[in-house]
Amino acid sequence: PGATYRIGYEIKTVDVEGVACVLVDLFDSLGGSLFHVITEMPSGQYLNGTNDWLSDMFEVKVPARATYADLRLFISDKGKVFIRNVMMHRV
Repeated sequence: PGATYRIGYEIKTVDVEGVACVLVDLFDSLGGSLFHVITEMPSGQYLNGTNDWLSDMFEVKVPARATYADLRLFISDKGKVFIRNVMMHRV
């Protein structure tokens, strides 16, 4: 809690309809998400269509109520998404 983390990765998309991204969901001690809707979650760049490998990163400031986090690869419709070289470290 209170710390900031930087998340970096490479992402590639193929024929993605809708959007794809990497995001973080944070949870309280009862297992409830701290976010009401997915668009509130810290995330990287939203991608659609076909994109060759690109590097992306974003930072997450952990709220005091957070006890754990999920790092997720999200796609809102259909297509293929690949990630590699994922890293997360405290800044």
